[in-house]
Amino acid sequence: MLVFKKKFIITYYLTIISIILTLVTVSFGSYTRLKHAGLGCPDWPGCYGNLSVPKSKYELQIAKLNFPNITIDINKAKIEMFHRYIASILSLFILSILLFSIYFRKQGHPIILPFLISIAVIIQALFGMWTVTLKLLPIIVTMHLLGGLTILSLLFILFLKIKDEINLDDHKKAIKQNKNSFTILFRITGLILFFQIFLGGWVSTNYAGLGCLNFPYCNDFLLPNTFGFKGCFDFLSFNNYNKEMIHFIHRLTGFICGILISIIAIYKKHFLLFFILVIQITLGILNVIYLLPIYLAVMHNFFASLLLLTFIKAYYDNKRLH
Repeated sequence: MLVFKKKFIITYYLTIISIILTLVTVSFGSYTRLKHAGLGCPDWPGCYGNLSVPKSKYELQIAKLNFPNITIDINKAKIEMFHRYIASILSLFILSILLFSIYFRKQGHPIILPFLISIAVIIQALFGMWTVTLKLLPIIVTMHLLGGLTILSLLFILFLKIKDEINLDDHKKAIKQNKNSFTILFRITGLILFFQIFLGGWVSTNYAGLGCLNFPYCNDFLLPNTFGFKGCFDFLSFNNYNKEMIHFIHRLTGFICGILISIIAIYKKHFLLFFILVIQITLGILNVIYLLPIYLAVMHNFFASLLLLTFIKAYYDNKRLH
């Protein structure tokens, strides 16, 4: 019994730490993007040929020789490398979760999710590399953001499953599947929420945050002057020029998503979900009113992550009867 409990306690705390680190990594990634520091280091995984930001005169001279066409900005390089350091530490924690899962697999430890999370980390590292090598191609940067949120979601689901196992061991609770009429609504809303997060990343990577300069109208009109999908979703382009429409689509999908989440939160009496939704909507509006200050934009990204986690928890609870 001691070994049985120990195997869950170790990964339980490792998973909590990993979730916190993922939240920090995703949020700091948005800060890096907003500070235009995504190419603070023009190479990967190092920085100007070094394992860390070049500091000495000799290192700076070598960096200038190796990258003669690039103006070296040490402050942006520090931001980019700090983001990479956090991601590297997170990878070590996720590797630890995988190793403990393999070690305790015969005692019933969840094994599929840790493998999926590890694969997601490898894919995420590739997107991190392509973000640099492809010079911030918007679709790659957006997929990099979604990759971080996918890892966050999988870690949180693993945490919920491990917590269930601990409760099952300590209190002998019977946890059963609960299928009800809200299951389909949850799934539809979840897909729209994830698409809305993709659109948020698409707005950010295409610098369309100020595509509409007022609220609730878009540049004093009910519909954008450039209404239409042309110039919105060219995934191979570095310049999706229809920023008004990109911004407007994000607003429209957010409105639909907000209604659906509100219905779920009210009927399920999930007040935390509704509270985070209200904060997220408020932050989105304030970003427009105050012309996208960095601290509000980072908070908007952070609460998008919290909204996703809270929604997953609500969906997870909806599926279970104790």
